[in-house]
Amino acid sequence: GLFTENDSSEQFTSCILKCLESIKKTYPDDEAIESTIKDINKNLTFIHDLHITSLYVGDDLNNTKKEHFKTFKEGHQQNVEIVGMIIVPNKIVTAICYPDQSVIQVENKFPHITVMKGEWAPKFSNDVCNALFGTQGPLEKEYKEKVFSTAQDLLYKIPIEISEGNATAYIVKVSPTLNPKLIAKPAYTHT
Repeated sequence: GLFTENDSSEQFTSCILKCLESIKKTYPDDEAIESTIKDINKNLTFIHDLHITSLYVGDDLNNTKKEHFKTFKEGHQQNVEIVGMIIVPNKIVTAICYPDQSVIQVENKFPHITVMKGEWAPKFSNDVCNALFGTQGPLEKEYKEKVFSTAQDLLYKIPIEISEGNATAYIVKVSPTLNPKLIAKPAYTHT
């Protein structure tokens, strides 16, 4: 995967709090947002080794035959622009990005960085992204057209349903964008 080179927790936490404050301005009576702001470090845990998964191999060694695996260039460095945050209060926080895939290909249809976990495990970021951006998803067109990169200001409040349950997702434009440096490293798994 592509891992943040340095500890970016302070930078990301500041960004998430700014996004939460933006949501609170639009939805001042939203108790879930208020609770998340108040108890962010109690209800959500920052993910160590922030990364974009380029290919999940898991127990299926056939995945090592995929192009993503064969062409992986360990040590490659690149910056990635974080253009938005998906905040599912007290459940999960996911960064939206569009990494350059000219050197490191990303198998995931919706490359992202899981930043914080709460009631939902990090792997459910995939389901959240698919619910929002996948075929027939409410933000399918916006994702494909990279609106999160080009728009000045965006905020969506969308109910989602994934295998872990129903929740409300807030999707917020990150401004200014974050641009962490990432380095390609092999072998990382999370549950």
